[in-house]
Amino acid sequence: MRLQGPSLPPIYPVIAEMIIGMSGIMKGTCIDLGSGPAILSIAVAQQSDLSVIALDYSDDMHKAASRNIEDAGLSSRIGILCGDVHAMPFDDDSADLIISRGGSMFFWDDIHTAFREIYRVLKPGGMTYIGGRVWQQRTAGWDCSCHDQKRTRNGRNLTKRISHLRMQNVFRPCSMK
Repeated sequence: MRLQGPSLPPIYPVIAEMIIGMSGIMKGTCIDLGSGPAILSIAVAQQSDLSVIALDYSDDMHKAASRNIEDAGLSSRIGILCGDVHAMPFDDDSADLIISRGGSMFFWDDIHTAFREIYRVLKPGGMTYIGGRVWQQRTAGWDCSCHDQKRTRNGRNLTKRISHLRMQNVFRPCSMK
């Protein structure tokens, strides 16, 4: 997907605003996992002072991301990096915010390894937004701050909430009790 001029698909600025609003994180380092053409990376950079790293393992996506970032005039604020969520090329406790629009999560081979890596890279007090949910890392471990998200199926609005207990069950196999 290539952006036409400076505009983004209308949902991405809304998602970026929601992520920034819920996390309260406006500066520091943000990693966009499975960034694809970097559309969410661009929206986050436009609405904050964050330095964004668009992480993807696809050369084709890097080319599209590079064009989009350059077209948006954000080459100094968004870097492109080849990498895999299962073994991210970052130091421990190095990111203030880790995001992923959600579609990339379905390509993760091992969700437990991926979340262990996210936990390892996320700074204490940092936040992550993965596939429509926000979780906050606290120094004592994971404190799940799950927010409602409305979805529509066959014209019917559905609201789904992930309970704290259910998230503990996701993270327990990851050794993040």
